[in-house]
Amino acid sequence: MIIVGIISRIIYRNEANGFTVLELTSEGDTTTPVVGLLPPLNIGERAEFEGDWTVHKTYGKQFKAASVHSVEPNEINAIINYLYITATYFIWQFDYSGIKIITFNIFHIQSLFLI
Repeated sequence: MIIVGIISRIIYRNEANGFTVLELTSEGDTTTPVVGLLPPLNIGERAEFEGDWTVHKTYGKQFKAASVHSVEPNEINAIINYLYITATYFIWQFDYSGIKIITFNIFHIQSLFLI
């Protein structure tokens, strides 16, 4: 089964093994808990998860993801949100030097993201 939505909250992440618990918001503002061994993901990122529904005895119904793929935004608000989240993460990751990289060295950005 496949579910698609925007990552609205990362509840837990084990950096050692990638086990992640997150909240996915889909059409109609429906939220779904998603769990699994996942790569690093960002709040605001649109993603497609493949897996199965399970019922945890303490936490209830949740989607156990076997794989995840980033989905490019296709609406203007989603694109703006994606760019905002990406820029915020970039500045946070590289501090003030991130602004200098964006402003003065577009080739460096391309090499970072293999564009």
